[in-house]
Amino acid sequence: MNEVMAHLRSEVPANPYAQFMKSGYQWVNDGGAGRLIPSKGSSFWSPFLYRGQTRRYTPCVPGVFRGLPKVNHPDQLPRRDHAQSYLAGVRLEEFMWALTEHPAYEFSSKMGLVVSSEALAQHYELPTGRLDLTQDPDVAAFFATNWRDDSGTWYPMEDGEGVVYRVGVPRLMQGLGKHREFYLEWIGKQAWPRPGEQKGCTLLVPLGADFEEIDGDIFTFRHDAACGCQYNDLFDGGKTLFPPDVLSEVADSIRTCATAAKVMLVKTLERNGFSGAALEEQVRASIDYFQEHLGVEVVDRTPISLTEDQKARAKTQVAEMKKTFLDNVRVYPVRTAKPGDVEELRKRGVRVYVIGEDTHGNTEVP
Repeated sequence: MNEVMAHLRSEVPANPYAQFMKSGYQWVNDGGAGRLIPSKGSSFWSPFLYRGQTRRYTPCVPGVFRGLPKVNHPDQLPRRDHAQSYLAGVRLEEFMWALTEHPAYEFSSKMGLVVSSEALAQHYELPTGRLDLTQDPDVAAFFATNWRDDSGTWYPMEDGEGVVYRVGVPRLMQGLGKHREFYLEWIGKQAWPRPGEQKGCTLLVPLGADFEEIDGDIFTFRHDAACGCQYNDLFDGGKTLFPPDVLSEVADSIRTCATAAKVMLVKTLERNGFSGAALEEQVRASIDYFQEHLGVEVVDRTPISLTEDQKARAKTQVAEMKKTFLDNVRVYPVRTAKPGDVEELRKRGVRVYVIGEDTHGNTEVP
């Protein structure tokens, strides 16, 4: 693993933005709201994204699809597999509902900060159709060399073969084409701690697709306990990447609940296009099938949310977080330049740094 990491670091070019963009996060507009993404002046800036796993799975798919037949549409799945994917959707709906009850959600909304609900669910270990990627190779190395038991304790891997994936951001964005904002979501800094600590983004991998089919690099290595200990220590046994917070408790409750809320089942089916009589029929059929084949009873219960104790602790956490939340956030004035304008500006002696490119080939310059 050390050889893999040395190779990865050697291929990261010098950061061209460090001289005029400070480390931290920058506010970028996203429609009518904003996102806080790591500044291109950050110490871990890289034109690559990474993913680490303690073992290589073929195909490489989100956990919710692992073990399923390779088909292109849920309707092509065997009925039990189809029902399992719907149940995952019900859990996801319940998490997203609970998210709105957390005081950090109100804080984000007032600020105009995008709340990446499904991406947050992925970070809080709800099954989704997404894979986590990171800008920081050390984070990928941690996940490639450490495993976690049921109690949440992380241990170094001692044997077997792990894998680190690397994809170039420009090539990935080009490959995703006009749908890139839909498939690749930069989570950045949120009012919940995990995404920022993991420097994370998520890639939506549709049913039937294989992450290994994306144009990138695959590095396998033999596990070594000493190497695993190195990255375990670097992130304080995983506590840095998984700081304790109330939302993780709520996510655990939703994920392990023996029942499913009927109102969330209805929302999931509506999201998938059902309405009227067809919706009522699907609700009845799902209730029967979940109970008989999955052992999950669908009941008329209030969706899981924060308890009074959790709300009180969450308010305390958010109040403390507010004090420093924007301390390392910066806004950089930029303008869009048409192709050819950049060279003209430079000829006139204007110092220009290209920091992005839109779908029309125009560039963003500070």
